[in-house]
Amino acid sequence: MRVAARASWSHSFSLVEIDLLRKGKRVFCVPEAELPWSTYQACVRRGRDAEQLEVYSMSLRKPLPTIKIPLRKKDDDIFLDLQVVLDQAYRKGRYGTTINYQRPPQPPLRLKTRNGPRRF
Repeated sequence: MRVAARASWSHSFSLVEIDLLRKGKRVFCVPEAELPWSTYQACVRRGRDAEQLEVYSMSLRKPLPTIKIPLRKKDDDIFLDLQVVLDQAYRKGRYGTTINYQRPPQPPLRLKTRNGPRRF
């Protein structure tokens, strides 16, 4: 992931990173200290403007957002509905039959959350 991030800066490729993990170290192309805290995050760096980032902070209290996916400079962004993608992965991965939802989640949930895109 870090190699891909460096390549995006030097070759003008766009990079979209989506972190839906609740445990472990985040591997974003932006230092974690510069990002707002949230349970989940997505970061979009446009190859044509690598200094500008769109950071989407996501909460468990609301559906996941739709994020902008950059294409070529001459093309408009497309939109990716993360909730639809997650719902489909959940169904096709049969997580409802393999995860015991009667047990508390690990790691425990935090109450502090924020939603919406943030530009840097």
